[in-house]
Amino acid sequence: MFNSLNWIFSSTSETKFGHNFKVKHFSTIDKDVLSVNHGSYGNVPTVVFDNYIENTRREYGFPDRFMLTEQKNEYIEALEIVATKYLHCDYHNLAFVPNATTGVNTVLRSLHFNKGDKVLFFSTIYGACYNTIKFLERSVGIIPVVIDITAYPWEDTEILEKFNSCISNEDPIKLALFDAVTSMPGVRLPFEDLTKICRENGIISLIDGAHSIGLINLDLGDTAPDFFVTNLHKWLFVPRGCAVMYVDPKFHGEIQSLPVSHSYVDESIVKPDKMTLIDKFFFIGTKNFAAIATIKSAIRFREEVCGGEDAIAEYCTSLSEAAIKQHQEKWPFMKFINNSNSSILVPSMVNLVIKFGDLCKHYEIANVPDIDFTNKAQAENFHDYVDELLLKEYKARVPFMIFGNGDILIRFSCQLYNEASDYDFATDSFVDGIKRFAKETTKVD
Repeated sequence: MFNSLNWIFSSTSETKFGHNFKVKHFSTIDKDVLSVNHGSYGNVPTVVFDNYIENTRREYGFPDRFMLTEQKNEYIEALEIVATKYLHCDYHNLAFVPNATTGVNTVLRSLHFNKGDKVLFFSTIYGACYNTIKFLERSVGIIPVVIDITAYPWEDTEILEKFNSCISNEDPIKLALFDAVTSMPGVRLPFEDLTKICRENGIISLIDGAHSIGLINLDLGDTAPDFFVTNLHKWLFVPRGCAVMYVDPKFHGEIQSLPVSHSYVDESIVKPDKMTLIDKFFFIGTKNFAAIATIKSAIRFREEVCGGEDAIAEYCTSLSEAAIKQHQEKWPFMKFINNSNSSILVPSMVNLVIKFGDLCKHYEIANVPDIDFTNKAQAENFHDYVDELLLKEYKARVPFMIFGNGDILIRFSCQLYNEASDYDFATDSFVDGIKRFAKETTKVD
């Protein structure tokens, strides 16, 4: 489906990244928008977006032909490409889902839990996934077991020791849910080793890899989890609403689509075969399938225009390092999250930690509001004010979260269309948000 787009791929793979790259290849982003939060929703190059529209028009042009004769073949072809180039596994063990949260729900809502079954997870769990566990706690009676790892930074050995200790103390654990890369902060967990521990202890492993494909190297054939989900629309330049779920063959019969649809198979009657997962998930209901058809275009852009995965990682890593150095000079009191061997770092995400009081003192902010950050309402009021101000007046979003001790965690995403000046402007706007909040808030003595 690239014939009408071949002109763009004739450009050199040595294209200079940064703002010029944004103008040339990311016209999907408004010119006056400061995008330092790619990790939340992702974005697509212009050529990929055009291909998405082209595929949408093709679907609408003759929907009967597409749905009945083309859709399944394109679905399988896309699975093969993702499996071969990025996940290194048998494509028969994959299924497309709208997003990682849907994938996690698909697994947790399909597995046969009994009252009293224990589900283990870390305190950094994504909020939507935590809510799914809470739902199962109320509806089924499972027992949530949480491991606190909010003391940043951490060593991999600490994570593994806590995991092993919890398994010993809470035995038996039925399922463990953990991230490949956590959301806030954006850091890597030793998910391969965690999966191995699960396998050795007979625990079902479910990896939330929402931030993974296109960001870090993956080898599911080697890692061998029971379940793995990852968003293609975050870091792979695929249009939104496209994720992939890996299911170990021993669970093909048990896992059902969400919602349960035409493809439902009673596992007690029909024995799973190699095509079971594909047959269950390739068509759950009428929707736009264009994002799946666009995967080839996104990968081709990464290879032929960007120069491949190594070139992408190299630029994003150098940009991350520049942003860190920039803010170490700008905010001498700042810390960035890292451990002794940098095993938690990922190429495209930077996590800065500052104390609210230090920031106010550094900028001599008058009438500093006396905010009790342990008070949820006060913390949310401050967060919402700054968030809304940046969106409205600066057309920017600086993802941040507040801890009870006054620490503020800022997470930046580094992408091919960014330059170091973007992060300087972003934190300037963040400081202005605090100053404006201080002016409009009466200090409590």
